[in-house]
Amino acid sequence: MSALARVADGLCYLLGDLHARWELALEALRRGEVCDGEGRWCAPAGTTLLQVGDLIDRGWTSSDRSTTPAEDDAAGAEAGLETIRVFMRLQAEAAAAGSEVICLMGNHELDLLRGRFDYMPGQKAQLLAKLGMSEGAVAAHGASGLPLADVTAAAPELRWLADLPFLALAGEVLAVHGGPTSDLIESLDVLGIDDLEGFARYLEAARAGPDAFDHPAFTEGRSVFSPDRPADDAATRPRLAGRFLALAGEGVTTLAVGHSPFLHFPKGRWQDLGDAAIRARVDRPGFVGHRGRVLKLDTNLKRGGKAWLVWRDPSSGAFTALAHDGERAPLLRGGTPWEAPHASVAAEGVDADQLDRTHGAIEAVQDADVAGRLGAALGRLLYLGLTDLSPVEGAALHANEPEGSAHLERLEALVREAGTRLEALKAEATACAARGEDRFDPAPSELVVQGRPMHLAPVAAREAGAALEAVRYVEHGPRYERIEAPMRRPATVTKPETPEATEATEAERPGKIAPGPALEPGPQAEALAAWAARNASVLDDMEPALHHALIRGQAIPGRYVVVTGDGGQSLVITAPDGTLLPANTAFTDPAARYGVADGLDHATWLLDHLPGDPVALHSAVKGDVEWILRAGEVGALGLPESRGPRWRRGRYLFTSPHPGLLDYFFHKGRLVTFRVPREALSSALEAGLLNVSLFLSDRGEALDPDARLGAPDIGIEMVALGEAGVRWLCRWLEPS
Repeated sequence: MSALARVADGLCYLLGDLHARWELALEALRRGEVCDGEGRWCAPAGTTLLQVGDLIDRGWTSSDRSTTPAEDDAAGAEAGLETIRVFMRLQAEAAAAGSEVICLMGNHELDLLRGRFDYMPGQKAQLLAKLGMSEGAVAAHGASGLPLADVTAAAPELRWLADLPFLALAGEVLAVHGGPTSDLIESLDVLGIDDLEGFARYLEAARAGPDAFDHPAFTEGRSVFSPDRPADDAATRPRLAGRFLALAGEGVTTLAVGHSPFLHFPKGRWQDLGDAAIRARVDRPGFVGHRGRVLKLDTNLKRGGKAWLVWRDPSSGAFTALAHDGERAPLLRGGTPWEAPHASVAAEGVDADQLDRTHGAIEAVQDADVAGRLGAALGRLLYLGLTDLSPVEGAALHANEPEGSAHLERLEALVREAGTRLEALKAEATACAARGEDRFDPAPSELVVQGRPMHLAPVAAREAGAALEAVRYVEHGPRYERIEAPMRRPATVTKPETPEATEATEAERPGKIAPGPALEPGPQAEALAAWAARNASVLDDMEPALHHALIRGQAIPGRYVVVTGDGGQSLVITAPDGTLLPANTAFTDPAARYGVADGLDHATWLLDHLPGDPVALHSAVKGDVEWILRAGEVGALGLPESRGPRWRRGRYLFTSPHPGLLDYFFHKGRLVTFRVPREALSSALEAGLLNVSLFLSDRGEALDPDARLGAPDIGIEMVALGEAGVRWLCRWLEPS
């Protein structure tokens, strides 16, 4: 099948993401008289069913999942396979009846075909095994990805998936799984794409090329199959949908997409699904975006939503939605829901309907300079976090009137005051840190500007935390005993010249420890040097010991710093039984093993000292992150940054067996718990899904009051590495 499917004239039904809920899809088709009571095609000739991708992955919701992750994977794989076969069968039956079934490529199908699974790796491995792929081939595909020809040769179902079209054009509707990205829109001229056929040829050439689904056109999180960045939000950025629809030519006015049920809300702000008003919008189809140009078809099936069948009446042009339980509703343009509009949404989100109206009002402004000032004010207010966008909307609506300039001036004064307030919050946070205060709790009145709440006060809280850390470093300074451990010459051990704290100069990088004289020869120095030599092969991978490994600038007995040949520094502590253990190694290559004794590595030692079975691991998170974890949407944690600390350059989740974690990470606000069988933890560590390390509190705060590792400020952290690690850990998430 070609990259672009053109739908013949006639009745066309649209179906959103299914995520292996084939039984709900068949029930919706039965109620719409597309299928009969046996699930067989029965629609009149000339009917088209267009499904927008993501047939596979999940097959259950958190409320009906099995008792173990392995059973969940098995059930999901079976449901995914059945879903594929149901739609292959419907496609053949429809063709025989003079009709058509079209399934588009989704990002979950791409993930299965590409390998190196981003989503539900255990489920995908079982699905491939059920399709006849050998155990070795499944392992190789999951680890590094097999050539597409090898994958599709394993089963006709995989060939069918690989040949799915990427786009569909049905009258006024252009359908794609995810939607346009800002990168694509900005690159159309460079790529020589000036119409939909040209874009389809570009995608088809990428699929047929040597890179196949590893081509940049299919990159997870940055393509038309998964436009996950805030800059790629077609519902809140009118230019994206407008330019993409223009490729299809005149008369194409609706962009139908799946992929995300959250298109009523700007990307990057996870919504609280416990809020009934939000859930009602997430679980239903609807028009969103400027002038209602985007038709949202993902109705949250993988989290318990309904399957909805959507169609357009050829005579009236009206769109109707029918759910698998019989609920029926008209779909109205302009993002207007069929029930009364909700006045507000959760504190972490801006209502996209209001944002849509505001964009429309700005577009109608006649003076280009005024429109530019309005757009700048809107962008600034969104950044600063004002919930209420009506000042911008009002100023835009009155911009063409005589008093328009007065409205604009008041708006810009509001923007300036909001910016000043945020700077004041950051300054107060710095002052709190300078006074040695551990918390920064602004009064509610400080989070309001001209009576309008700043719902992104967490921006100030994050910057306050950075200010606290900066002041702590200057106050307490780096002073630790020092071990010289060059990689290619014998290790030497030194101690500090003085234990007093000193201010760090601008030239000193946190973690660089001032040299000191050599320790006296003896058993302690020999043991330390021997440990450094034994671990020379992996020390280069260790994170430098940063200021959080230092306590009030004092040299703590039994704590040392290993300085490697390239200048890297690593903290080592002495456990109560005399064992030497590296700390702050959470981002070290999990395949590396640090020896603590013959035949024993430090990861095994730490695992043996975790209490209980199952082991309770706690993570201090913000409210939106908790919802992300509970929904299994690890991709929504945010895209890794290209620079900065290593923990910002990937998706990680930090956990600890110490329940007092929330007192330490006070700015997070929520504590989630994972109860993981000890044997499963051991397997995950071996597989590189997790890493375990010691860590120390910033200023001696108690992490473990029982001091089981020698001091209250020493704790254990278990870090889930990358999306695969976080998804694995979420299997053991304790219900709220």
